[in-house]
Amino acid sequence: MSVVFITGGVRSGKSEFAEQWISARQESRVRTGASREKQPAAPDASVLYIATSIAADEEMARRIAEHRLRRPASWQTCECPYALPDMAALSGHSFVLLECLSGWVSNRLIQAEQSGAAGLKRARSAVLDEWAKWLAAGKAASAQIAIVSNEVGLGGVALYPLGRAFQDCLGEANKLAAAAADEVYAVISGIPWRLKG
Repeated sequence: MSVVFITGGVRSGKSEFAEQWISARQESRVRTGASREKQPAAPDASVLYIATSIAADEEMARRIAEHRLRRPASWQTCECPYALPDMAALSGHSFVLLECLSGWVSNRLIQAEQSGAAGLKRARSAVLDEWAKWLAAGKAASAQIAIVSNEVGLGGVALYPLGRAFQDCLGEANKLAAAAADEVYAVISGIPWRLKG
C-alpha cells in the first residue's frame, strides 16, 4: 500500500502529527465505505500501534503513559522494543503506526554495546539489514504504514562510541525509510513540512 515517513527532533510534534495523519485517513476510509455501501457499517479501518519504547525509568514511563492517553482506545498496541512484527501480524489492520524507529534502533544497539566496537558494528549491520527487509515487505503490505523517527543529522557528533553508532545507524535507517516512503514529512516546532509525495 503506502508508506509515510515522519521525522523531526525530540518533542517536535512528530508523534502527534503521525497520529493525526492516521486518524484522518481512518475517518476518511470509514466515511467513504459507509457512503459507498449506503449503510452505517464501514469497512475495516483498524489501527495497529507498534510501540518500541522501554519504560527504563519513571520519566520514560510518564512519556509512554502520555502517548497511551493521547491515542484512541480502539487502536491496538504491539509492544516491540527489539523485534519488529512480521507482515503477517499486520495483515488484519488497515493502518500501522511505528512509533518509533529511533527507539527500536537504540534498543538494539544498547543490547550489543557490551560486545564492544565489533559488537556494535555487527548490530548496526543486522539492524539495517532487518530494517531494509521490513520496509520492502511493508511496501507490499495491504496496510497504510506511518513510520516516526528522530532526525539525528542536525546536531553534533556524539562524544562516545554508542552515541556515534546510534547516530550513524539511525541516519542510515532514516535514509532507507525516506527512499521507500511515498510521502515524507519533517516536523519542526509542531509544524509539518512535506518533503516528498
